[in-house]
This record gives sequence, C-alpha cells and structure tokens, in this order.
Amino acid sequence: GAEAAAYDGAEATAEAPEAAEEGVEVPAEADAAAEDADAAPVADADGAAADVAAAGDVAADDAPADGAPADGAQADGLPADGPPADGASGVDSEAAEAAGAPVDVAEAMADTATAGELGAGELATSPEEGVGAGDGEATAVDSSGVVASEEDKWKMPEDFFYDDDAPELLPTLENNEIPKEGIAPARFLGFDFVRHYNLLWVSSEECAYISGHVICFVNVNEDTTRYLHGLDSGGIGAIALSPDGDYFAVAGRSTSVKPNVYIYEFKTMRLYRILRKGTERGFASVQFSPHNKNHLAALGCAPDYLLTVWDWRNERLLLKCKAYGQDVFGIRWGQFPGMLTTVGTGHIRFWKMALTFTGLKLQGDIGKFGATELSDIVGFVELPDGKVVTGSEYGRLLLWEGVFVKVELMRGAEEDPREVKGLPHEKGIEVIMMDTAENCVVTGGDDGYLRWWPIEEIDEAEADYDHGILEYAISMKKELRLPPLNEAFDSYAPAHIHHVARSPDDKVWLIQDNRNGMVWRYEHETEQCTTIVQSHSGPVSGVFVVQSYSGLVLSSGMDGSLRAYNVGPDQRNEMFQDRRANSVGITCMAPAPHTLDADRRTVCCGYADGTIRALAVCKDGFVLIQALKPHTCPVKQISYTSDGRMMASLAQDNTLFFFEIRTLEEHGVPLGFIRLPFPVNHFMWSDETGNLLLAMQDGTIIELMKPQPDQLDNSESYAIDLDYRAIVPDLPEIVESEDEEEEEEEDEDEEAEGAGGEADPSSPAQEKKSKKKEVEEEKKRVDDEDDQPKKAVVSAITHVLYSGNGKALVAGTGIYSGALWEMSVTNAPRVSHSQVPIAKRTPVPSMCAVRTKLPKGVQVTHLSMSSTGRFIIVGFIDGRVWVIPRVNMVCYSAAAIADSLEGPVLSVSMDAEENMMVVGAGDGSLTVMQVHSEEINETSARKLSERDLNVEEIGAMMRDTMPELPCVDASEWDIPDCENPGFCSFARDITDPDTYSIQDAKLKSEEDHAKAQAEQKKKRVRERVQEIRQELEALYEKNERIPANKLSAADVTVDQEHINFLRSDMENKIEDVRFELAWTVEFHERSMQKLRDFFLSRIDFERIEVFGFRSPHRVSTFRCPSMSQELQSNLAKLHELIFAADQDDDDGGVGDFGGTLGGGLGGTMRSTMRFDGKGGDGADGGGGGGEATMSGAELRELRRKQRQERKQAMLELEKAKPSDTYEDPQDVEAIAHAEATLGNYMLKTSDSYQVPENQRMNAEKKRRQMFLLEESMHAIKTEFNHRVLALRDFRQQVRQEVQRDIAALKEIDTQLETTSDWVEGILDDHPEAPLEFPEKRFDYDDSHLKAFRRQMRVARGEEDYDSDDLELDGDQGTEELEDANEGDEADEDRDAEDEDEEGSGEEDQDGSEELVDTSSEPKSGEVSGSQSAQAGDGAPGRSALAARRIARLTLRAQMLQQDLEKQDDLGRAVAEEAQARLWHDKAQLEEHIRQVIDTFNNAVAAIEKEKAKLESDLKNADMKLLVLYEELLTLSELEEKDETLLKKASKCRQDKTAIMHQIKECQDQLGEKKAEIEQWHSEEQNLQAEFMDLVGENSPYLGALLKIYKKKVKRSKRKKMGEEEDFDEDEDDEEEESEMESDEDDDEMEDDNGPPQGCDVSVYESVIDLREKRLDMEEALQDIQRAVEELKKTHKNLLNDEKRIDKEQKQTDAEIQQFQTDKQRKLNQVQIVFALRLSQVQCLNDKVEERDETGGIAQMLPKELDQHVVFTQEGLQRLMSRITELHQEIKEVKASHKQLQRDFRVRKKEKNAAMQHIEDLQVKFQDIQMLKFGQIVDLDVIERSAPDRIVQDLRERALNAEGDHRKKITEWEKRIEKQKKEIAKLTCENTSLMEQIVSMGYSQMQLDAALNARIANVTVNDTEPLVELREMERERMKDLLALQSQEIATLQAEINLFRKKGGHIYTTVTANRTPAR
Repeated sequence: GAEAAAYDGAEATAEAPEAAEEGVEVPAEADAAAEDADAAPVADADGAAADVAAAGDVAADDAPADGAPADGAQADGLPADGPPADGASGVDSEAAEAAGAPVDVAEAMADTATAGELGAGELATSPEEGVGAGDGEATAVDSSGVVASEEDKWKMPEDFFYDDDAPELLPTLENNEIPKEGIAPARFLGFDFVRHYNLLWVSSEECAYISGHVICFVNVNEDTTRYLHGLDSGGIGAIALSPDGDYFAVAGRSTSVKPNVYIYEFKTMRLYRILRKGTERGFASVQFSPHNKNHLAALGCAPDYLLTVWDWRNERLLLKCKAYGQDVFGIRWGQFPGMLTTVGTGHIRFWKMALTFTGLKLQGDIGKFGATELSDIVGFVELPDGKVVTGSEYGRLLLWEGVFVKVELMRGAEEDPREVKGLPHEKGIEVIMMDTAENCVVTGGDDGYLRWWPIEEIDEAEADYDHGILEYAISMKKELRLPPLNEAFDSYAPAHIHHVARSPDDKVWLIQDNRNGMVWRYEHETEQCTTIVQSHSGPVSGVFVVQSYSGLVLSSGMDGSLRAYNVGPDQRNEMFQDRRANSVGITCMAPAPHTLDADRRTVCCGYADGTIRALAVCKDGFVLIQALKPHTCPVKQISYTSDGRMMASLAQDNTLFFFEIRTLEEHGVPLGFIRLPFPVNHFMWSDETGNLLLAMQDGTIIELMKPQPDQLDNSESYAIDLDYRAIVPDLPEIVESEDEEEEEEEDEDEEAEGAGGEADPSSPAQEKKSKKKEVEEEKKRVDDEDDQPKKAVVSAITHVLYSGNGKALVAGTGIYSGALWEMSVTNAPRVSHSQVPIAKRTPVPSMCAVRTKLPKGVQVTHLSMSSTGRFIIVGFIDGRVWVIPRVNMVCYSAAAIADSLEGPVLSVSMDAEENMMVVGAGDGSLTVMQVHSEEINETSARKLSERDLNVEEIGAMMRDTMPELPCVDASEWDIPDCENPGFCSFARDITDPDTYSIQDAKLKSEEDHAKAQAEQKKKRVRERVQEIRQELEALYEKNERIPANKLSAADVTVDQEHINFLRSDMENKIEDVRFELAWTVEFHERSMQKLRDFFLSRIDFERIEVFGFRSPHRVSTFRCPSMSQELQSNLAKLHELIFAADQDDDDGGVGDFGGTLGGGLGGTMRSTMRFDGKGGDGADGGGGGGEATMSGAELRELRRKQRQERKQAMLELEKAKPSDTYEDPQDVEAIAHAEATLGNYMLKTSDSYQVPENQRMNAEKKRRQMFLLEESMHAIKTEFNHRVLALRDFRQQVRQEVQRDIAALKEIDTQLETTSDWVEGILDDHPEAPLEFPEKRFDYDDSHLKAFRRQMRVARGEEDYDSDDLELDGDQGTEELEDANEGDEADEDRDAEDEDEEGSGEEDQDGSEELVDTSSEPKSGEVSGSQSAQAGDGAPGRSALAARRIARLTLRAQMLQQDLEKQDDLGRAVAEEAQARLWHDKAQLEEHIRQVIDTFNNAVAAIEKEKAKLESDLKNADMKLLVLYEELLTLSELEEKDETLLKKASKCRQDKTAIMHQIKECQDQLGEKKAEIEQWHSEEQNLQAEFMDLVGENSPYLGALLKIYKKKVKRSKRKKMGEEEDFDEDEDDEEEESEMESDEDDDEMEDDNGPPQGCDVSVYESVIDLREKRLDMEEALQDIQRAVEELKKTHKNLLNDEKRIDKEQKQTDAEIQQFQTDKQRKLNQVQIVFALRLSQVQCLNDKVEERDETGGIAQMLPKELDQHVVFTQEGLQRLMSRITELHQEIKEVKASHKQLQRDFRVRKKEKNAAMQHIEDLQVKFQDIQMLKFGQIVDLDVIERSAPDRIVQDLRERALNAEGDHRKKITEWEKRIEKQKKEIAKLTCENTSLMEQIVSMGYSQMQLDAALNARIANVTVNDTEPLVELREMERERMKDLLALQSQEIATLQAEINLFRKKGGHIYTTVTANRTPAR
C-alpha cells in the first residue's frame, strides 16, 4: 500500500507544475513535492511522494480560469453548501483509518472533530499544536513506526540555513551581460505609497517598508536606516513578521521565473527557508498564522491570484486555490483557528480550513453585498463575536455577519446619536482597526480623519429591513485630522490615510499618507504628529542630476511636487520641495542646457493641466522663472535644443508647441504649434541639424524641419506648418546566435532535471522542446511553400534617439520589440507641407540594423544618452535599467531597480563623470546607483576581442574599485538663495485652472475685439432705434389728439412690404434657431420625459391641497401610487375566478327536473304523439271527426308499450322507496345547518377549536386577500381624490364668481365713495400653499418664456432689452395701433348703442341731450365703467346682469352729478334713486359673496373631516395589510407541508373515485351476468318445453328418452373462432379429473348405444340434438358461474380496498385538521394592532380596598389585558339574543314534529286506501279476464298470437311503394302535359308558316276552305263508354251492399255471444274483420 501511494505521489509530482500553469487545482502535497525536489539538502522526490502517501490526497479546488470559484465552492471537494460546522468536521477514526492514516492519528483527528477546539488547518500532534506536523518534535507512532519514517523524509532540520553564496541565490548573467557589480544601488529615496499595507513594525523602535527592490528598516527613535535587498528579479511584493518576532518573510516578484517567499531569521537576517512556486509573477500579501506557528498564507498577484497555505518550516505547500478573478489586496488570519479573510477589487472573501479524512480542505465564501453598493475592500477588522467591519469607496462602514452585509453604519448626530447625520467619512475608507484601550473601532479615510466608533453600538446595530433601510447611526467618540490644523502644515492638503501601522506597545502609530507623500508618526498618548518619511506619493516622472553641484538631485512627481535632494548623506536626503496650490501633477521635466544656464540649475516642468513652468533651484527653495499654458491637456514631454535657443513641448492631444528661448528671464516666447494626425510617443532634437525626430504610434518616424522664427506668422493664430520627412523602418529578421540557442536548451534541460531528477526523453520539458522544434520546422516549411503576404502586425515606435551622422536609434512594440534598431533618417526626401500635408504623408522605408538585443515582449519606457555620450540608457516597464556602452552595443550592464508589476522606469539621469545614476520609477521609488563606467566601457571593449572572460574576477574588481558617491555638505554649494536668485524674476504663476491656453487666449482676444466692435455698433443702432421709436410714439399721440380724420394703422405704415420682409426674415431666423437647438431641445425633452416617467408616471394622484377662503380648513388628496402591473394582473385573474364562482352559483340554483315517473309519462306522451302522427299519415280517408283511425296491430303495440312503461314506472318507484334507515338529505342538511348556526362562538385560541373547511387558509388565499385589500384601498383613495379634484374645480368657479362680484362692488364703492375693506385679500392664496394645479407645471406660454429671459438678463446684470425686443416691440406697437383703431370704432358703435338705450329710457329730452353731449368727453370713470360693462357682458348668470345694471347706474350717476346746479327736482330725484339702488346692490353683492365663500368653506370643512376618518380607516387598512403580510410569511413557511397534505388528500379522493368506478363496473358486470343466467334459464325451460312437445306427455318412450336427454356425455372442448388449440397443464388435469369422477358416469356414457326399441329414429335424433343444446347451455352456465365467482371475489377485494382508502382518507383528514389547528395557532401568534376607545373597554375589575363616592366597590381598568378577549358589542348582543332565539326555535321544532306525526298518520290512511283501491282493481281485472277468456291469461301471449310485426312492415312498405308510384305517375303526367304544350307551340309555329302560303294563290285558299268545311261537318254520337262506366259502378255498389250485410250478420252473432252468461267463447270475428275502405 505504501508503494502504491508513493507511486501515486510521484505521478502527481510530475503532473503538478503543468496543472498549476493551466489554472487547475492539483494536490498541494504533490506540488510541494515537486518544489521540494529543488531543495537537495531537505528532501527528494521519493520523500515527497511518501509525504503524499502519508498525508493523503490533499487537493485544492478547481478554480475557473476566468475568475474566482463560485460562492460556496471549496478548494478540496467539500460540499457546495459550505464547510462543516465548528466542532463537527465530519471526521471519525474509522474514516481516517480507511484513508491510510495511523491509528493514533486517526483517533486524534476524531478527537479534533468531536471537540472542535483545534483549528481546521492545524496538523500538529503535540499537546500544544494538535494533529499534524511541523513542530519539529517526534510524532506519536505505532508499533510499526511508519509515521516517524515518513516524517523524516520531508521534515527539515531546525538548524538548517541557506548559505549566502548558494548557487540558487546568486544572480545569473545573461549572454553579453556585463557583471552586475558594475551597477550598485546606494541610496533609496522613495516610498511606494500606492502599495497597500506598506508599513510594518518589526520591533518596538523599528519599522519596515518596501521601496523598489529593497526593504528599508527605519529606526524611528534614532533616525537610522538599514536595507535588505530582494532576491527575485521583479522586486518585493509583501513582507510579514512572525507573531513571536523571530522570523521575517519576504514575498518576491519576478520577471523570468516563478517568485519565492524567503523566510529570514530576523535577528541575524540569515536566510532560513525558501517557499517556491506559490504564484506566477508575484505576491501581493503574506501573513504568518497566529494560531499555528508552522503555517503561512500567501496571496498572489495577476494573472493567477493564487492563495497558498504553507508549512513554512518544512517548505511544504499545504493548500493552493484561486482567491478571486480580479486584484486581491491583502490576506489576514482570523481570530479563530483555520479562518482566513481576503479582500480586493469589489469583494471580500471568507475562507475556512477544515481537516477531513482526505486531508486539509479550504473553502471560500464570497461576501454578498445585496442591496449595498458594490465597493473595493481594503481595510477590515474582525470583532470579538466574529462579525467583520469593512470600509468602502463611498465612505460607509459595512458590518458583515456571515457572508452578508448586515447594516451600513452611518455617523449619528451629536444631539441624537440614532439620527443619521452623514457618512462616517466623506470619501473612501481604507483603514479599519481595533483600539482595545478605547474599546473602539478606528477608521481612516480619504478625507484625512481618523475617527473612533464605540464597539458596543456597532455590535448592537440592526437594520430596518421592514422599510428597506440598511443605514444605522452610531456616535463618534473622537477624531483626529491629518495633518494637524496648525501653521506648520497649512500648505498641506488633507491626508489620504492609506494604511496605519501600530507599534507593539500601541504607543506609536505610523500613518501612510498617499496624498502628501508622507509617513506620519502619531503618538497615541500625547496625540502629537510628526513626519518620519517624505517622498513622492505617486510615480516619479523626472529626475535630474545637477552636474554643477555635486550630490544635488532634482525629482518631479505625479503628486505635483518638485523636490531637491542631497544624495551624499545616508539619511535625511531631502532638502526642500515645491508644490503648487492646485496640486496638479508634474508629468515631465527637462533641464536647461548649459548654453542657457551655465550652472544647470534651471529645469522646465510640464503639468497635467497643460501648464509648463521654468524654475531655478536655490539654496532654500525653487524660484519661478516663467509660467505658460500652451496646452489644455497633460504635457507628455519637454525638450530643449542643445544650443538652448529653442524648446518644444508635446501634449497628449498630439500638439507640439515650439518656443524661442532668448534669455533666462525671457524663457519661452511662443512661436507656434503643429498638430500631428497620429499619436506621438516621443520626440528628440537633433544636435546636428536642429530638426525634430518624432516616434509615432502608427509605426512610422517623422522628422520635422527646424522652425525659423523670422518666417513664422503668428499674428492671428499660433497654428503653423513645417516641412518634414516620413520614414518607416525596414526591419530584418532577428537571427538568434548558436550560443543563445544552446543556453535556452540548457535552461530547459535544467528545468527538466529539477522537476524529475534526470533529463528523461519522455519528460514534459523534453516533450515541450521537441514539440517546439517540430513547430519551428513546420513553420519554415509552410513559409517556404506559401508565397502569400503575411498579415500586418500593428506596432508602434515608442522612443527615438539621435546617434549621430544622420542616424537614429529606435525602440518600440510589436515587430519593433526585442531589439534596439539603428536606421538612417537623412535618406528620405524632404516633403513640403504645402504640397503634401502631413496627414497624407507616404513614409519611405529605411533599412534598420540591430544594435542591441532587448528582452522579448518587454516595453521600453525610457531611452536616453549619458552626458558624455558614451552610454545609452534604456529603461523597461518591468523596472529594469540597461546601461549600454556605445563602444560595443552588443554588451550591456543591467540592474533591477523598481517593482516589476507597477514600477516602469520613467526617468534616468547621470552625473557629468557618469559614476552616479539616478532612476525614477512609476512605483514612487527614487534610487541612486553607483556606476563603474570605466570598467563597464573597458569590459565591453574587451568582449569585442576576447570571447571568454573571467566574469567573477571582473565582478570582484568592479566591486573593489567602485567609485564612491560624492559626499558634500549642501552648505558648501555656491548657490544663491531665493531672495537673490541671480536673475530678475517677475513671473506671475498660473493659479486659475480655467486659464486659457496661449492659443485660446490669442483666439479669445481676437474674438473679444470683434465682439467689442459689434457691441459698439449695436449700441449705436439701439440708440437710433430708440429715437425713431420716440418719434413714432409722438406721432401716435398726435394722431390720437386729432378730433376727426384720424390716420389708421394702414395709413401710418410706410412700407408694408418691408415689414413683411422683416417678419419673414424673423421667421426664417426662428426656424434656423429651432433647427440648431433641435438636438438640445430633444435632449432636454427626453430628459424631462424620463423624469416624468420615473417620478410621475408611477402615481395616479399627486398630493393636491385645497384651501378655504380665509379659513383654517384645508383638505388634500391622497398621494396614490398606481397599482403595479403584477398587482393588476393578479387582480384580473382573481376577478375572473370570482366571476366564474358566481356563475357556478347561478348555474347550481337550477335543479335537475325530470324524475323517473315524469320521464315515463313523457315517454308515453311522446309515443302517443308518434302513433297519432303515423295514423294521420297512413290514413287514406278521414273519418267524420277528423281523427286518425289505428289498426289493430298498432293498438296492441300501443297497449303493450303502455303496460311496459307502467311496469317500469312501478319498478322505479319501488327502487325509489326509502328504506327504514333512510334519512332525508334535507333533514340532514337542516341538522348540520342548525349545528353550525347554533349561536355559540368558539374562540380561535381555544384548544378545542377546529378550523372549518370553508375557513381554512393557505398562502394563495392570503395573497388574494392582500390583493383585494390593496385594490380596495386604492379605490377608496381614488374616489376621495376625485371628490377633492372636483372641489378644486369648484374653487375656481367660486373664485371667478367672487372676483366678478368684487369688481362690481368696487365700482359701487367708487360711486358711493365708500370702502369694503373686508373683501380685500379674501381670495388671496395661503402663503404656504403649494401649486394648485401641479399637473400643469409643464404648461407654459410666451409670457413665461419672456419673464424667464428677463430674469436671466437681470441675473447676468444686462439691460432688460435688446435689438430683438426693439423689433418685437415695434411690431407690437404697429399691431397695437391697428387694434386700438379697431377698438375705437367698436367702442364708438357700442357707445352709440348705449346712448340710444339711455336716451329711449329718459323722459327728459334735455337730460338726454346733456348725456349725449357729455358722453363724447373721455373720463376715467367711463373707462372703468366700460370695462366693467364689458366684463359684465361676458359674465354669465346673475353676476353678469348685476354688472350691467351697476354699469348703467354708475354711468347715470356720473352724468347727473356733473352739473347739479343746472338740474331740476326731477334730476335730483333720479340721482337719489340711483344712489339708493347702488346701496341696495352693494348689500346684495356683499351678502352673495359671504354666502358663496361660506358655502365653499363649509364644503372644505366637511370633506376635511371625512378625510380624517378615511385616514384613520386607511391607516387601519395599512396595519391590516401588515398583519396579512406577516400571516403570509407564516403561511409561506407552512405552504410546503400544506401542499403535501393536500396532495395526499387528493390522492385518497382519486383512489376512492377509482375504486367506486371499479365497484360500479363490477356490479354492472354482475347484473349483466345475472341477466345472462336468467336468459339461459328461460332458454333451458323453452328447450324442456320443446322436448315435451317433441316426445309428448303420454308417449311410452318418455322415460327412456328423458334419460337419454339428461344423460352426461363426455365431450371434447371446442375451439372458439379465432383461438388457437393450446391447452395448459391445468386444463389437462381438469380433464383427467373429470374422466375419473365416477365409474357409473362412465358406464352411463358407454351405454348410449342407440334409440329405445320401437322408438322413431327421427325423434331419437331430435332428442340427441336437444341434449347437445342442453349440454352447451350447461357449459355456458358454468362459464358464467365461474365469471360470477371471480367478479364476487374482485368485488370483495374492492370493498376491502374501499375500507382501506376510507381509513387513509379519514387519517389524512385528521392530519389536515391537526395541521390546520397548528397553522391557526401560529397565525394566532401574529400580533394585531388596533385602536380602542376607553368607552369600548368593558372589563372593569373590582378593587376592594377602594370605594367610590356612593360607598360601592370601585372598579378600575385592569393593568394587563392578557386574559381578556376583544369582542364587538354587536357580536356580544347577538350571542345573548341567540339564547332566546334558540328557546323559540325549540318550541317551533316540537310543534313541527307534532304536525309531522299527524301528517304521517294521514298519509298512512291514504296509503291504505290506495292499496285497497289497487286490490279492487286487481279483482276487477281478473273478473274481466274470466268473463272474456274464461281464465287468467297473459296479455303478452295473446299479443304474440296476433299478426306478426313483419307482416305489418310489409304492408306499410307496400303502401309506401304505392304512394311512390302515384307520385311517379303524377310526375309522368306532368311531363306529358309539358310535351303537349310543346306540341301546341310547334303547331302555332306551323300555322304561322301556313299563313304565308295564302298569298301564293287563290286555288290553294279554296282547297283549304273546302277541307275545313268537311272537317267541320264531321260529328260522332258514340255513347258506349258511358254505358260501361255505369255498369261498373252498379257492380261495385252490389259488392259493397253484400259486404255490409255480411258484416252486420257477424256483428249480430257476436253480440248474441256476449249476451250469454258463463260462455267461454273466444272468437276471432273482430280479428278477421276487414277494415273499411
């Protein structure tokens, strides 16, 4: 068994690497075994295989390649529903023994499963660690010692350490690579702020962080730093310290092979363990287990994201599983053993390790966000009870319970902590930790605050799931802002707290600030903050070594800071920094050449907002020289020409801007820009020609000619064009050298040997190698055979570099990757931009040559040349830097500087001596390198002549002779300070982010100038238009003052065509504007429509409030959401069911009439009608009465049928006769109804309560109740809302009417000189009133638009008019003039009519004349009066009439009061009468206003009161709906069981129905068999009678023949038709038994030798035939009898089944009843809320110790109502009155019973009388038969002796045939008649022809006349036919008389016979009577 297991392990070892690469989970032990094969001192492959055999198949889960495993999936085949519960891992000793584990280990595993105390992943067997291995002590073994021997194979010695010079730890040199000692890192000035968790305390004074390829250990107290270099080629991914502080883990990243995890002994920093092949490219996080000192968890980066768990002390991989499909940030062990948590992009995942009988298992459950917004998770903390608190990107704290978000924690208000005030943090939360001293959870966010939250409140947080609210407010205990708010940190922005590291004693917190690029030191006790690390918080975009000042280095970063360093000292290298206020990132930096700045302390920086700034470094800071903004997008590159006279900047929009450099102060003078049609990646100036070389994204190179400032015209725009050259590199194929191929083969062989020991030809490496060769050979063969062109590969050129002599170096991607190419750029012709634009260029190919082979597939991110031009520096995206000596560009010196995943090299700079190199990378690292330039140059030159060099010797020499870094104190630098920078600087910085660019500013200035001129012109036009308008208005006024012959509007209009033209032009402009704004209008319309659909389409009624007039009463509609589609569909289905149920009830009310007797009578009547009809049809003649006469046979048939029907009716009545135990269904129903309506009320909480069947409830019925309730609530709200809307419309009518009355009242007050102050403001709206018509919120007209336009102009501070308004006003003025003229004419006509009316109504002619004279004078009163009159004309009803009347009275009063002195007494009387009328009308109007207002207010008050009641009812309905919902939840839980019981009951009913059908069929078959038996018996009797008739009763041979007739004869069984002759053994046995029954029978059978002597042979043969018939009948009867027995047996079984089913159904009914009772009890537990008034509580209890005022016992309400019942008053009264009703019903039932007894006796007497009458009729019937026949005879026998039915049918057929023949004869006669008519017609035609012959001659006419005369004289006197007819009639009459006389004689004889007494005589006279004809 051990050998087999070892073999399996070896197989798994071979398969593990490939499976892991394919993304398939493999046995982790096998993978570990494959890795252990590389560690020769520890274990070999056999030991790993033995480990697999001992540990079992420990597998990891098959993670999908495209993402993380699904929820619930486990790493090792655990069930999908999750791991076993704590303490129950499902492992027992038997299962462990079956898996191959030793007995003691199995018992320990069983103990672990039982107790549940150890972690699921703990494998130690010591008392401290549990079951497993890794503690370094001997394991418990059995007698065989198998475990110890197996453990020794993989267990590593505790004192084993790796040597520093171990071959696997030494870096390998690639071909043509110069020893790595030529470049050595010296200073590490950066900090990777983007990296998660990049701070770690390693002791109480020292912390560690990662910077590129090193780990920096900073002593926070002594301010010293030490470094640990990473061993992998890609940098360092994560670090961790063991819980005991003894070991330090470094998880690496690699660019070539798989990275490792290195375990160091922390005190000595000796390498202790190496964990191999845990991921593909790099690790993201690593953590030691706090529960098991041997376990370590590591988390991989892209692309595999593997989670691995190690036994790190023995370098064993325990588990491997894919953590997720996206970036994973960190991993952490839980507070419980075996628990892990991983977080990352959009997820959190909870892992659990479990020890099963197959080994260690790992399961991960992804957290479900549910209704919470998805977020990246960075920080989290586990609470003591197992809950987890995490942060989010949007500032909320998420509390997780299990795998679900339990609640979202919010910040509470100070006054009320449970009131949500806001978010815990304004931005993302990335730091969450526990502060045990404060008993708080501490959170840090992007807003710069650390806040403390009490754990108790977090633990008590609960979400309001009923309302769908997950937010829960908690109080904040305290907060800390970073940086602190003091003067020292005023220039810093709020910190972005990315990570917090806490010292072991929790006194010092280190806070990682990503925004400011600082690590803050926070003293927890004193709450003081200081900085310990400062660096760029993002990628370092540029570096520059200031060559004039040794050790001075400048760097720029994407965080917007420009920093100065002195790299000489070991510590505190940063001197100062420059950070602009807007914190815009610096994207690039370029130093000024020495020709411009001899000290080389000037740099030009490009920013992300398109700004470039030239700054000079001083002793104490930076000084701004110039700030320009040439671009509107980020600047990609800035470069100076070598002579310092020109500068160019490249932006991301491919705009290349040129500047002229005149002096240092006048740094950049804009010349112009050129916009390239394709993306530009890089450019470089040529030192020789001054041209500009561009690297394009499309794979081409463009050389722009140097711009000449004196030839450029930038007066209007800076856009320019330049001549160019377009080149495309022509690449040769890269041929690998033989040495490189040999090295690749050696590497593959080494990998194969490392995996399997020896290079086996069948190993995967060898197979891969052979396959690769085959593929290459096949590819070559296909290329040779196929001449088709290859498909073009999209490639880009990323960098270019002038190398001199018209040549350039090129690097790129795609086909350009893998080498540094050199090409000529001067061979291409120069192209003029005027002839061929640069967008339409045609590049010219240029042959390239390989100068240096670069790593394949690795992008070049930097390409530059050293200051002396001896070296070419290449930076790569994976953080490597190559220094290539130009003396031999095949060789290179490489150094890994930055992180391989996130640290591309962006900038490199060297000093003047080329002994120091500074590298800035994308991971924020800033590394200072020592470069041994002389040795590198010399070694590369030696490689040209010498092939084999001693690399070790060269490396040692480089290491010993490496130049030191310059160590100069900054005070020794001769640099001016900022106050005296050495130049005149008056530059103004650009601080406004909305500042225009240079080009935009120029264009804007031109545009502003044009606008200013246009505004001046417009102003002059406005002034002229205003003057013209004033003149026109003056003319209008002058025209109005003319008394006669006024000019009309048409006369005033000078040029109508021009006006029409202006209007047409305006309309065209309007159309143009509409067309231009069409998209915007449609966009806003659709946006508005979306808002309407979202907010308004979902509601049927908005909240509309109606106020009373000067009344506190108000009423509003219910905001009524529309019913959802789902609810409407459910209601439609429900209403269909209700309608169908009502239809069924209506149909059920119609009874099924037509009983048995009725059916019989109906059949009799139908048969009678049928016979009547036949008689009528068959009669040839009619009788005297017109009735049909039946034949004798028909009468007999009729009587026979009537007898049969009466007999059948009697049988049915007998069957319908109830038995003695029969109960009337009506009585049973009445009894059941009485029991049901007895009147008692059984409480549902009673134990004896049984749910009636019609009241049983299920989930579907409850849903229907909810649907109907929601529908009712919606209907109530809708109906009430319609009433409120109607009231709102009525309010408008009231307002209009009152407004008319108030207008009339004001006219009266004006005339009476009175005031009605009480009506002022009576119609004003309530100040808080909302929109009265919200549905019209989208309705607008031109007035609204104009008002909005004026409002916008006023807001902008413009004048409230423009030219358009002037034109519009002019048009309106013209129109108003026309309308005024028309209105004047209409007013004159109306005034004339009014004057006529007034004149006709006045008796005084003088007064009328005065009125006429005065009417021509315009008065203000007249105007108002006319307006009121016009309003009155248009107003309907009483108000309109009153308005007209008041207008006339007012006009009359005015006229009369004009000259009171001239008026006489009559005039004054009339005036007084008008005054009195006005007072009367005023009183009426006031009364009417009050009445209308009061009526409306009363209506509002009434409906307001009704709404209050409705709101109460609706609130109760809402509570009822909640109760129904809770009941629905309860019923839904029981629905499954309910359906099960219903199915069971339905099955019982179906089975019962099927059994009843079978029983009925069986009974029907028994009845049929019984009928058959009776038929056979009757046939047997007939056969017996036939035998007696054949033999005769007196025959002497009767006895012998009877014996022969009844003799048993052995007969062979006959086959039935269509059956085969196959008999089974049972039939043969029966035949044998029948043959051996008796000897006597055999003798009797054998004695049948012939007929008796003397008997007729024919009679004997007939008897034999009858015997055969008898035997056949007996056999048939036996078969029938057997079938009957089988049917009886079946019937009995069916009855038993029926009893069984009845029992099951009864049991099922009992279960259903019990289930319904339990269901009712659960429903009773649902809390119901309802309101009770105190008057409704009638359960007062006596309080003995207190007395009331009368001395009686005081009664008080009970404290609790638990023992009381809530019952309606009406129901209680009904129960009490039911007692009296029951007594009355008992009396009525007793009286009814007595009456029924009396009726029973009466019915019994009537029955006896009926029976006596029947007996009398029977005696009479017998007497009639004796009288007629002499004996009792069977009427059926008599009828059978009558003529046969066949004869009657033949007669009927003959009669029918005769009728048919008559019809045919008639038809033939008709046809003959028709032929006769045809002949007559033809005769007429012949006659007409003959008439034509008349004209032929006279002779013919004579002949015709003679012929006609002869014919006319012919006569016939033959009477013979008449005589024959008379004779025939006479003979017929004689025969008739003879027949009648014979019939008379016969009748007389018959009468005489009947007259005799006692006679018998039966005669057939009547039968032979011939029917009359």
